[in-house]
Amino acid sequence: MDTGEDRLLIPPPAVALTEPPGEAAGDPPRRGQQQNAGFAPWDDPAAVPLIEFEGVSKSYGETLAVDDLSLAIYPREFFALLGPSGCGKTTLMRLLAGFETPSAGTIRLEGRDLGAVPPHERPINMMFQSYALFPHLSVWDNIAFGLRRDRVAKPEIARRVDEMLTLVQLTGQARRKPHQLSGGQRQRVALARSLAKRPRVLLLDEPLAALDKKLRGETQFELMNLQEEVGITFLIVTHDQEEAMVLADRIAIMREGRIEQVAPPRRLYESPASRYVADFVGDVNLIEGTVTESGPGGVRVAAEGIGATLLTAPSDEAATGAPGCVAVRPEKIAIGPAGDGPPPAHNALEGVIYDYAYLGEYTLFRVRTASGHLIEASRLNRSRFDDNPLTWDDRVVLSFEADDAVFLDR
Repeated sequence: MDTGEDRLLIPPPAVALTEPPGEAAGDPPRRGQQQNAGFAPWDDPAAVPLIEFEGVSKSYGETLAVDDLSLAIYPREFFALLGPSGCGKTTLMRLLAGFETPSAGTIRLEGRDLGAVPPHERPINMMFQSYALFPHLSVWDNIAFGLRRDRVAKPEIARRVDEMLTLVQLTGQARRKPHQLSGGQRQRVALARSLAKRPRVLLLDEPLAALDKKLRGETQFELMNLQEEVGITFLIVTHDQEEAMVLADRIAIMREGRIEQVAPPRRLYESPASRYVADFVGDVNLIEGTVTESGPGGVRVAAEGIGATLLTAPSDEAATGAPGCVAVRPEKIAIGPAGDGPPPAHNALEGVIYDYAYLGEYTLFRVRTASGHLIEASRLNRSRFDDNPLTWDDRVVLSFEADDAVFLDR
């Protein structure tokens, strides 16, 4: 964590106090209106990473928490580590912060090996899940605390604290104590305190876990817009896939100390690299089978378990005769009454509605095929009333386009 003015590596964060051109007064900023419009340094071979993990491992006795992991994170990126409890994501964050020492490998920040740099000298700040605010200090003094410890001049402390209060929209609560604030306001105080020292990297450990669902959703947009304004690299650890999808420019899916896949949210969801990723991110149908044909026209898979041959988008990983599975999301599957119109040309399955759930914006159906296999399909509820609702035991046809299905070989 930064402890002196001589280590400040970036200019002060710019606080946008006027509306951008073309925006109406009072409109909130929109995700992507600043650097994230077309922001993809990971696809640029000339881009230089800000943070590099190279062959990093961390063991606790016989337990391997991080296993030979390599990863690059770029300046101004909002990066998420996503995975179940115990997958190593928090350990990786603590290694970067300096709270843990790697058993093997190298961690670099701006090309500098951090191995010999103690935590308090790293230009990194961490915001904890509990927020760790001082209950006896006002909002103003909580934000100023780290700057006072660093012996920053009083006029500079006042300027930065006022800047942070404006940034997180808490100017009117400056003299309140933490217990007088809402959960969302306390979260913003903790964030302002972390940003006041202008770190190169801000680490966020499950920062929204204590908020209720509605407030968490609102705060997610505040957080990502704030990150765009200050231009600092954010690294968030979360087990909440929806939160990672909303916030991050890229997501790393972790499993047992390793990274399964790193990609932007859309690519991760639509083109998962493995069964594990497909199943972890969102809902998916995984239908096992054997490749019978593979080429530019797609991959044909004989799904013996459901007694059908399915066609997916082309894949370089598919080899004739090899086992694999067809991954297709429920929202990509059309569902309708059996015998209602001509049958689809391909990827058509008949079955009976075994169960369904009305979820407001869409209805989720679980359909049992003749082989006993359960397939999930969802349908948007576009109108308030459905004159021909589908219900239990209705015979239906499921179908999907080849381009909406992915072949996975692992």
